[in-house]
Amino acid sequence: LGAQDEPKESTKKNKKKKKSKKKDEDEVPSNVLTLKRMKQLQSNLETNHSIGALRRLLRAFRTVVRAGEGQNEDDPNAPIVPPGRPMRLLLGLSLHQVPEAFLHHLGARDEDDSDDSDDSDEDDEKRSAKESKAARHRGIKHHPRFMSFQPLLRSYLGNVLFYLTSTTDSQVKQAVLESLELCMPLFMPFKRLMMRLLKNCVQVWSSDADENTRILAFLRIRQLVLQAPAHSGCLETALKNVYLTYVRHSKFTTAQSLPFIQFMANCVVELYSIEQVSSYQHAFVYVRQLAIHLRNAITSKTKDSHASVYNWQYVNCLRVWAKVLSTLGADKNSELFPLVYPFVQICFGVLNLAPITRFFPLRFHVARFLNELAENVEHYIPVSTYLLSVFEAPELNKKPRGNTAKPPNMLYNLHVSKNVLNSAKYQQLVVDTALDLLEEHYRIYSYSIGFPELVLPAHVFLRKFAKDTRVHRFRKRVQQLLDRLDRNKSFVDEKRSQLQVAPHKLLEAGYSSVFTFRAKPGDNKTNAAFSPLDRFAGKHRHDGDDDDAEEEAEFGLVQQQQQQQQQQHQQDSDDEDEEEE
Repeated sequence: LGAQDEPKESTKKNKKKKKSKKKDEDEVPSNVLTLKRMKQLQSNLETNHSIGALRRLLRAFRTVVRAGEGQNEDDPNAPIVPPGRPMRLLLGLSLHQVPEAFLHHLGARDEDDSDDSDDSDEDDEKRSAKESKAARHRGIKHHPRFMSFQPLLRSYLGNVLFYLTSTTDSQVKQAVLESLELCMPLFMPFKRLMMRLLKNCVQVWSSDADENTRILAFLRIRQLVLQAPAHSGCLETALKNVYLTYVRHSKFTTAQSLPFIQFMANCVVELYSIEQVSSYQHAFVYVRQLAIHLRNAITSKTKDSHASVYNWQYVNCLRVWAKVLSTLGADKNSELFPLVYPFVQICFGVLNLAPITRFFPLRFHVARFLNELAENVEHYIPVSTYLLSVFEAPELNKKPRGNTAKPPNMLYNLHVSKNVLNSAKYQQLVVDTALDLLEEHYRIYSYSIGFPELVLPAHVFLRKFAKDTRVHRFRKRVQQLLDRLDRNKSFVDEKRSQLQVAPHKLLEAGYSSVFTFRAKPGDNKTNAAFSPLDRFAGKHRHDGDDDDAEEEAEFGLVQQQQQQQQQQHQQDSDDEDEEEE
């Protein structure tokens, strides 16, 4: 009997607790948004899209976001949101449910926008759906109820932007940036808010420490530029602000900052690829500014006149424009293609400004930019002239000095001190880098019909350097590159002997002047169809190919011959090697 009475007593206790909770809820002031009241507002907003619930949420959101300003201290009826679950629920509703409620009331949310599981996943259908959806969003300003919602909408969007810039937590910033994807159509009627959004996103994109936050900020910049009306000027403002922000944050290059600079450069390329007519106008101005800086450095007769050009900020500007022109100037019909020639001339002017041994690292940086541009634009750029002149430096023909200092990293330096010039480690680094860039340069033109004539100066310079140098390792590296160039020369000679078209009719016959013998996209590509320099670079290699086996066997014979030659030279140069060590 006692066991049967226990459940009755527990039910009585639960009823008493519920009654006490109801009394406590009734005793709480009406301006305090408890968890129960927040859930009631959530249900009203999701089911009925209640305007009263929307207004109350917006007022509470403004109070929470601007709590540090103390605007509502004297207002006894100001909303109060307890910390914990009520606060989290309020922020979640304000960032995700409120935009949907605005879009519903302003006619931008209809049945066609619902995500059905039966919809196809084809890219064309998704793209057309997004375009039609964006077109409906642009009509928010012309909705009959827009004027009545305009104060609420303007206040809400301003509070969201204030919340984005005032918080320091990366996760909160990511949540706000994700919610801005849905809010973006609501910004279209307000030009000032669009510019403010662009400014805030650029600030987050360039200064936040979290990579995911920076990516989301750039996605919002791109989305704003794509959805904004053409007459709003968002595209022009974004092109200007993003590039100038990149320039301001590229004054120094270290192992920690280089990935960030490369990320920003890729974002600049992505933004300039949206609309090439406007991109050309901005690119022309900024490339011309680089030319003006170079001209002032050339005409100035001061001792450090090259300092305005030989710095990381100028080199990183060359880096980003090399990427832009490599990506967007590859097509001859592109709007940006006419800027390729003046940009190359600026690079040549930079290389000729102070061609001394101390600035070899800067020369290598610019050579990389030009190699990248030449490969994508498919035009000949004489980079080899500036790389072969490296081997004429008198410091490389002198006996190296023993130096225990760590050699400089070429990626993070533009020049070296005078104490490092004659060190063995620096000379070895210069020779290796120059030979690698030369091999990359000749690999780009390894399919050209003029390759045998193109490598003739390299044979002259490199053979002379191998004869004059006292370092056995340098002779070995030079001979290895010369052997690879000879093999590629034989490859082109064989192709030239089979060609039945006159040289002046190559373009009429559909051949490229740079990639004359490269396999076309529709051809059956085997390893033998690729140039030896391409195969040496590790590209276009297929596992299990018979041609690969033959190529590797032949390369193994070459290595054996080189080893025999090295053994013969080693006996004569033992004393020299000991002094170099």
